[in-house]
Amino acid sequence: MSTTRLLNPATTAELMPAFEAFIAALVEQFQPRQVIWFGSRARGEGDGWSDFDVLVVMDKCEEPLGVAGRMYSALSPGFAVDIIVRDWTETMERIESGDWFLNDAYAEGKRLHG
Repeated sequence: MSTTRLLNPATTAELMPAFEAFIAALVEQFQPRQVIWFGSRARGEGDGWSDFDVLVVMDKCEEPLGVAGRMYSALSPGFAVDIIVRDWTETMERIESGDWFLNDAYAEGKRLHG
């Protein structure tokens, strides 16, 4: 896929087919417990330059950055996406302890899987 799309702004509606295909491939290949879409595009506030923010919660994950990197490499999204990978147990513990980031992602985000 050309990197031209990365250099040109696009609306969320224009990118939704590619985003939905990306999420379907992510779920099929990596089998996460949950996928949460959050941030400005999920709230309908993003502009053409905004990225897609995706929280991917795995049953077990000891190397979140490494897993996120493998997801980028395997899926080659072709649009700006921030993949944040977390372990299920750690995520639930951090939510219970008041982690503002995860609480906001779960409260405002859209659950796409799980």
